[in-house]
Amino acid sequence: MSTVRELIAATFSGEAYPLAPWYAALLEASPPLRGFSATNAPKIRKKARQARTPDEQRDLRCELAVAAALMDRRSPLSYEPLAAPGRRGPDFLLRYKGHTTVYVEVSRMRPPRSEEPDHAGRVAALLCGKLGQLVAGAANLLVIVSDAGPHPNEDIGAIPLFRASGAVPQATTTPSSLFAASPVPVPLPNSCHVSAPCCS
Repeated sequence: MSTVRELIAATFSGEAYPLAPWYAALLEASPPLRGFSATNAPKIRKKARQARTPDEQRDLRCELAVAAALMDRRSPLSYEPLAAPGRRGPDFLLRYKGHTTVYVEVSRMRPPRSEEPDHAGRVAALLCGKLGQLVAGAANLLVIVSDAGPHPNEDIGAIPLFRASGAVPQATTTPSSLFAASPVPVPLPNSCHVSAPCCS
């Protein structure tokens, strides 16, 4: 397997890239992430090259942080499994313990512009905008990363989709906890928080 330095060179074209030190620390701590990065180095490098602004780099950072949180030797993770020209698809395909397929989409919610934002309305709008990327007939996990901090369950529960279905969005940190009853936090960079993953 490639060394951490080799992986940073392959994914970010060297240690000068803003995300390189942070990602190197994740690679040091996770052999599965090193394997994932070696397999997907061209995709990560392309995204890093396209992420020119700090805001775009933060999007990539949150996406890679979720990938790191899902790493498990027993649950293979594929990057952009349905990528095709002109088609928007989920970010990841997780094969939970090798037999249960879950498509994972990561979306970052920017800080609200108003002092009294409509949290439920913003999450609902984001969910509606992501419907086209979900895979019909399969389990889908939408991870909403919020710069403004976690949203109260009361706000998320106010969305008609969740009221009608009785679904309770939960934060998760490992493949096993995707199917757990109790929410647990995902370790994400700085002030990022997972606000409302959900299955559909």
